Amino acid sequence: METINIAGYDLIIFNDRSVGIFVSGGADSSLLLYILMKHIKGHIQIYTVQEPARMNVYEPIIETCVNLCSELTGNTNFTLHKIHRPDQNPETLFSIVSDKLGSGEVDIIYAGLTKFPPYEIWKDHPNTQPQWHIDARGTTVEKPLFGVDVPVREDTDFTLLTSGGIPKQSIKSDDRLYVPWVNLNKSDIANMYKELRLIDNLLPKTRSCEDEFHPGTHCNKCFWCMERKWAFGYLDHPDE
Repeated sequence: METINIAGYDLIIFNDRSVGIFVSGGADSSLLLYILMKHIKGHIQIYTVQEPARMNVYEPIIETCVNLCSELTGNTNFTLHKIHRPDQNPETLFSIVSDKLGSGEVDIIYAGLTKFPPYEIWKDHPNTQPQWHIDARGTTVEKPLFGVDVPVREDTDFTLLTSGGIPKQSIKSDDRLYVPWVNLNKSDIANMYKELRLIDNLLPKTRSCEDEFHPGTHCNKCFWCMERKWAFGYLDHPDE
């Protein structure tokens, strides 16, 4: 195990364990994959989770980002697992974490979750984020780097989740889920892209947009596009 520092931010590299990572094809997880491919000596298990209705849009982007990270680092010691689930929510994602860790396939899983930008940046998009995103990515408290604990609110679908007939107060992942950037926002990610000189090669291949009806490019309207443009100053190219 070693700790590296990129643009002033520490990241633990678990070279002494079998490692997995969630990759979405977005800027955050693609950067994290690049760093792991550059520093991890053992085999890397890459997990992508998509809803069947969206996989034709996002899986080609994910494959492109994975292959480019491999090309840039010279690392071919990985397996890409395409996991299809009808819904992406904490219960779904945490069950995958438990399965992969419980089976011994990996000892630790990285996730590139970051916190929201300052509220004044995204206040015009109050209804575009599910409550669990607001809970997991909120900026009001410092969050632990290992494990994610998502509070259950009355105004979310998670009131349907019960334990022995009693509504759960929260949904928590295994503590071996490492979320190194949960207290950083996308402007911090932009700083790392710049330091690693990935702005012109990796970033344009990633996609932050969540509008599956706008394939191939960014819609420039959704929350995720707004966040990316705020952090980098543009969506794909500086001259756009």
